[in-house]
Amino acid sequence: KGGENPAKVVSDLREMMQEKAGIIRTGSLLKEAISDLDDLEERASKSSPGGGIVYNPGWHQALELGAMIDVSRMCAMAALRREESRGAHTRDDFPETDHKFWGKINSVIRIGDGGSMEIDFSSYPKMPKELKSLLDEDDLHEEE
Repeated sequence: KGGENPAKVVSDLREMMQEKAGIIRTGSLLKEAISDLDDLEERASKSSPGGGIVYNPGWHQALELGAMIDVSRMCAMAALRREESRGAHTRDDFPETDHKFWGKINSVIRIGDGGSMEIDFSSYPKMPKELKSLLDEDDLHEEE
């Protein structure tokens, strides 16, 4: 009771992610976003929807806030570690596409021993010849 309205935290989260982890990204803004998420997580833990749970959209926002912050953190972490531009992922500080490394891995985020998120990479499995034969030549270039 008496905490900040969760709708305000959600609004600030959306605005911050759009500004710092939106379409065009830079390492410095992504680092700021990750730091801002720590602050938003603290605010979310103290938020209060007021009233009861029946017909109270603030109640649902309060319940969803933790997951929204977790997903935002995963997006920012993955974008920070990916040092290239590809498709909808654009890093202003890394404008080139790197087919040799980034076209062959997945970012994997797990909860570490201390409870915090940790990012690592996992290689794609080798593509079977019968599937590779179905690709256009442009797609094959990415496989090189």
